[in-house]
Amino acid sequence: MDPEFDGSELGLRFRLAPPFALESARIFQKRERELQQCFACWAVDGETKVFLDTMRPLNFRLEGPPGVGKNEIVYELASQLGRPLYVIQGHEELTPEDLALVLVPNASDGSTPGVGFSYNASPLVSALRRGGLFFFDEINRVPERTLAPLASVLDDRKRIYSALVARDISPPNEDFKASFRFCCAMNPEGSARGGLPDYIDERTLPVIRVDYMSLDDLVPILSKYLNPSTELLHAFRTWYEEDERRHLSTRQARTLVQYAMSIAWQTKVGPDDAIRQSSEQVGIKSKTDDGEPDNDADEEEPDDSDDDGKQ
Repeated sequence: MDPEFDGSELGLRFRLAPPFALESARIFQKRERELQQCFACWAVDGETKVFLDTMRPLNFRLEGPPGVGKNEIVYELASQLGRPLYVIQGHEELTPEDLALVLVPNASDGSTPGVGFSYNASPLVSALRRGGLFFFDEINRVPERTLAPLASVLDDRKRIYSALVARDISPPNEDFKASFRFCCAMNPEGSARGGLPDYIDERTLPVIRVDYMSLDDLVPILSKYLNPSTELLHAFRTWYEEDERRHLSTRQARTLVQYAMSIAWQTKVGPDDAIRQSSEQVGIKSKTDDGEPDNDADEEEPDDSDDDGKQ
């Protein structure tokens, strides 16, 4: 059987999804504490980076605002483990079958009349069948009915039901079952639906919180990613401290500094002006923009009028 196809022992033939392609030039910094927590959840020996047979893995959940590096933690995890990573991006239109098998038309060169169909395995099924790592990004954006098949994946059964073929799909052997790992990520405030249903919430613990980086952590990352001038980095630091920036993600900081570099080169303005112009167009909020009370504001004067209209 063609290596990209699988399922013969189930009486099926489905095409496996390819693993997620990790960028070789990634730079991972300042998330070592969170990374070690992920290793602990997945029962990984910190020195040898191999799975421990004496411990059962946990399906951890990364939570935090967008752009703070949740995905990068998972990518670094897969890179250090040297194992294939499979990824599904959660969205509102995802269906239960999108997590299992889907029926797709075969590509035709025109030499054969008619259109044939074949089964394509989801990244989740592919991870189960290959004993790989699986990452469900933005899991809380998915409709609750779509999450229902995950219950059997996240407990000792390690299988998923496909209504399309009316059967369970599980790892082909105990070794692949033992090496399968699951994790997910979400922004608790980034979905109209909010959190997860209880039966999924309790199966995706512990929660590893990923928060905004401090200024001292952001600057070295910007320096390595973008290699800006010393003057521009100093201007960024000054701007950050003056306006008391609080909600600045790594992604926003990179965009802001990269755009400021382009502004400075194109218009020949100084680094301070480039940073300020960039910040206005990138739309970064300060503390006062975020609705915090102004302690210097005048208090509202009490209404001394008599309710009965008497003098």
